[in-house]
Amino acid sequence: MRTFKDVLPDFLADREVAIAKSTYSGYAYKFSVISTWLGENNLADAPLSSIDDRVISRLFNHLALERGLDRTTCMNYKVALGVFFDFAHRWGYCDKPSFGLVTLPEKKEDKGASVIPQADLKKLLEPIREQKKQLHLVMMT
Repeated sequence: MRTFKDVLPDFLADREVAIAKSTYSGYAYKFSVISTWLGENNLADAPLSSIDDRVISRLFNHLALERGLDRTTCMNYKVALGVFFDFAHRWGYCDKPSFGLVTLPEKKEDKGASVIPQADLKKLLEPIREQKKQLHLVMMT
């Protein structure tokens, strides 16, 4: 029976061809985190079929609680892992887990940039419009 460690190189090679380089880098990083966790939990050499919903639930508890990942980031891991198991299932290596026991953490505080108020935006853009007309034109389109 194939293990996670056996299937991962084939999966990553498949993804490298099918997706953009930046997306592939994200996959590679996520799977290095997952591989490390599996190794720490003596599951690196376990058959893929032993990576069931309970194991996946423990992985996501680790991601949320110990690594402090946000709901959106955990969801990205869930999607990536789902694609991995789709690949493994398509090749007949295992049945696909349902991910039914996965609990995602609450959304944390949004740390994205806030919207610049219109009055402040005008103050910022006015000097650009006067000194760099082409840049201003591009920014306004």
